Amino acid sequence: MSKDSSILIRMDEGREFLRPRGAVAVVDSEMCFNCGVCRRACPTEAIGENQRDICRLCPDCTPKPKMFPEESKEYATRHACSLGCPLGTVPEGYVRAVADGKFDIAYDLISELNPLPSVCSMICHHPCEEECKRGLLIDEPIAIRALKRFIVSKVPPKTKRFDRKYDMKIAVIGAGPAGLTAAADLAAKGYRVKIFEAGPEPGGMLRRGIPSFRIDREIMDEEIKALLEAGIEIEYNCMVGKNPTVDSLFDDKYAAVVIAVGAGKGTMLPIPGTGAEKVYDAVSFMRRVNARQPVLVGKKAVVLGGGSVAMDTARALRRMGLEVACACIENGECVPAPAWELKEAKEEGVEIIEAACPSRIVTELFTVKGVELKKVCCIGTDSCGRLRPETEAGSEWIVEADTVVFATGQKADVRFLSENAGLKLDEAGRIEYDPETMQTSREKVYIAGDAVAARGSVIDAMASGRKAALAVDNLLQGRSLEDRAVKRDPALAPNHEKIFPAVRLEKLGPQSPPMKPERDGFDLVEGVFDEKTAVLEAKRCMKCGYSSVDPDKCIGCGVCANLCPARAITMAAVK
Repeated sequence: MSKDSSILIRMDEGREFLRPRGAVAVVDSEMCFNCGVCRRACPTEAIGENQRDICRLCPDCTPKPKMFPEESKEYATRHACSLGCPLGTVPEGYVRAVADGKFDIAYDLISELNPLPSVCSMICHHPCEEECKRGLLIDEPIAIRALKRFIVSKVPPKTKRFDRKYDMKIAVIGAGPAGLTAAADLAAKGYRVKIFEAGPEPGGMLRRGIPSFRIDREIMDEEIKALLEAGIEIEYNCMVGKNPTVDSLFDDKYAAVVIAVGAGKGTMLPIPGTGAEKVYDAVSFMRRVNARQPVLVGKKAVVLGGGSVAMDTARALRRMGLEVACACIENGECVPAPAWELKEAKEEGVEIIEAACPSRIVTELFTVKGVELKKVCCIGTDSCGRLRPETEAGSEWIVEADTVVFATGQKADVRFLSENAGLKLDEAGRIEYDPETMQTSREKVYIAGDAVAARGSVIDAMASGRKAALAVDNLLQGRSLEDRAVKRDPALAPNHEKIFPAVRLEKLGPQSPPMKPERDGFDLVEGVFDEKTAVLEAKRCMKCGYSSVDPDKCIGCGVCANLCPARAITMAAVK
């Protein structure tokens, strides 16, 4: 075909190819993995996501309550694994690739948007599984995180190189999950990025706060090393705010600064007895445990708190030989730790005391004797958003203990940084920022991760780093600070694409990764699917989603067809 009747398409990485004029992209909905690659690449946003309706009228398909058509149609577009990931990955893509035995493609689909896939495969709280329609409507969700763990164990980290497009330098303060994600995204966009890390190693709370029975630090180190070697500079033992300062970074021609210092400072509740021996905050306690430093403990411990940090701390104490109880102000489904973390803690012998608020630590000559708890009747919040429980009068009781660990919150140590950078703090002592743009009170200074709000979720911290990186890119490219990636909601697929569970779904029971039976040490607890089990689990995917092209917006460039890992897109000539 002559160039006269074709369009020359030049890809970002330099590849060129010809496409016929007047062509339009067509997606085979059955072949499509719904990985999102084409949607992200389309220059005219002509490609959207369709979600299939699931028939829920027949009671014989599943024990879950039936739904009428109007309700199920609304459900189809409100719930999808593609809507669950804060980082923007589309799990269906790599799940479908595993089902087809295409493990390299599955890895590429994960790592395209996730700079720390191995880390997330071990400790992510997998909100995508909560949105899985198979789990919501049929039986159990696809084990997405476990499948990711299988993929990253099957395919070693791939070395890539960030191509530099701009001379502008960007400083990222902190090498935790938020800082690493912000740095990776900015480097991928072509900027010169340097991370300033206060400690001697990268990882932040991944290294200091997560116990080794949940995360393999050797794999984490390999992943971070590959990320940095792709083109990110890093300086260790560097406390920004002292030397260098934020002002000196701008004097050194840095175009923007991203603060991602994490929440590395533990807190204690203002109750009597916190000055006694063997009373710790969870951050300091876990830092010493992970560094294999001696920690003075007794025989019975009470951990105050009900989140992931509390569960990690309680399980670590069990491995140190203590009887452990966790006391939290919430109860039932309101307990903040994910259900699977609660289940594992209970299996390891941790007692969970719900709706219990500590009023004092019972001491005798600076020695802990127990914790006085009160029954919580309701929970409110103060002006800063902090929880404020109300307790029943006369409901006090004492839980015997000789060791107490507060896992009731943590905060970023930003006061020195803010004082030297001219940043405003809010009532709670946090750096003020615009949640839409992530910009602080100072121009060209952004914030991300647990320094914003210490949620303790790795994937949320990473998503925050991504949002800050996008805001920096908007600024440096002259776009409005309010411009940001808009996540379009999926559309309802045509009725002929409807899924009828009784005739379409694989009759496979849910699979679970193997768990180590003995849990008295600090070795990794969760195992990895073997290949056969992983493929069986991936085949449970209902294939709810697929990409769809709007022919009125398609310019026929063919970029989508060239990138599609499933080869589900063809270019059809328009007559």
